[in-house]
Amino acid sequence: MDEQSEKLKAVETLVEAKPLVDRRSQDKQDEAERESEGQKVVQSTISKVPAWFLNTESSPDFIYANATENSADLQLSIDMAMLSGKRQLVQILGEMVSSRMTDFAAQSGNTQDGAVNKEVERVTKSVVADVQLGGYQREKIEVLPNGKTFRAYVRLSYSTADLKRIMAKEMQKTEVLNTKIRRTKAFEELEKEIELSRELKTKNRSRQDAE
Repeated sequence: MDEQSEKLKAVETLVEAKPLVDRRSQDKQDEAERESEGQKVVQSTISKVPAWFLNTESSPDFIYANATENSADLQLSIDMAMLSGKRQLVQILGEMVSSRMTDFAAQSGNTQDGAVNKEVERVTKSVVADVQLGGYQREKIEVLPNGKTFRAYVRLSYSTADLKRIMAKEMQKTEVLNTKIRRTKAFEELEKEIELSRELKTKNRSRQDAE
């Protein structure tokens, strides 16, 4: 009798455990299916990305920034992508200006001069603020359906020649920088770069007029 009871209990245990095993197996299967579906969505999204968006363009004359945003509203997706692109430009250009201004101060031997450092910081902030206000160009834009939403891709550019002109203009506003930095070789090189860009622009305009 005891032996039969033990066998009966063993059978009941197996019967009770089977649904649990089935549930675990189903959970794993569901998880695998979700992962597979997620991978398909990612692959589909990547396949739709414009080729130009994945290629980082470089040029001595322009700084580029690519950005993408997603929204259920078409115009909002574009506005958000534009804003994201402008933030990237501001960050890149701000770093460029800060680095260039630091070089000016280092060559002038005034890195410990509080007045110079204050003006360097002011110029950097002023140039960045100018970039935020405008001057950038929207080079490319593409909006694609993304399920029930829209995904906008944009490329913005900013002229390095314009950046240099703004820097020089801001530096000329104060006597401190005029006196202590304008005589440096770095500033002379900046002025030469500005003059060269003017000459190139004039030549290009003349060529276009001739055509």
